[in-house]
Amino acid sequence: MDRVFSLAAPTVVSEVIDGEAIIMDVRTGIYHSAEGLAAPLWEALVAGVGTVQIVQALEMAYPGTEAAADLNAYVDQLTGAGLLAASDGKPSIVPVDFAGLPYAAPSLVSHGDMQDLILLDPIHDVSADYGWPVKPDLAAPGAAA
Repeated sequence: MDRVFSLAAPTVVSEVIDGEAIIMDVRTGIYHSAEGLAAPLWEALVAGVGTVQIVQALEMAYPGTEAAADLNAYVDQLTGAGLLAASDGKPSIVPVDFAGLPYAAPSLVSHGDMQDLILLDPIHDVSADYGWPVKPDLAAPGAAA
């Protein structure tokens, strides 16, 4: 069965830099990284490429691997983390290029070490009584920041 996904916008943003997908969920403050084969797979998935086309491309590039099972596990990680959303749209026909990357089961690495900083919103978390970097729930009105 062909499955199509899209970025879980507007709470998820991503960028691929030097072969690594950096994915941030601004709702939770957790950021994720996907390296190696996981980065072009991320790009294909958010571009709306169907899982059938992706598996076919993986099997052509890496015969004898567990491409379908590995892709399904990766998609489960991405949807479980709330980064991808199922789409009702038709699959996009976009070439999937693995650029000679060695085969390794794609996986997502999640980081919560900057969660408090990412969730701190200096633009909107201010008022006349207190301002950044003091979060509203931490300051009493009229208290010195």
